[in-house]
Amino acid sequence: VRTTSKKEYSGCNIAVQNTTTGMKVNGKSIMGLMTLEASKGTKIHCTATGKNARDCLSELEELVEVKHFLED
Repeated sequence: VRTTSKKEYSGCNIAVQNTTTGMKVNGKSIMGLMTLEASKGTKIHCTATGKNARDCLSELEELVEVKHFLED
């Protein structure tokens, strides 16, 4: 995942929800994502609104789908 400045995504709101538990967190918060209890194989639903929403979702998708939160 490329490094991006917080300023670049300050106008974007990202929500990530664990579809099993219903828990929803701020997708820009690494602590929030860690508390989501979404182990490998868990289905999550991500939404983004605002400026650069598509870029935000693309980076989040890369983190989850490709990098597996760097756990591999």
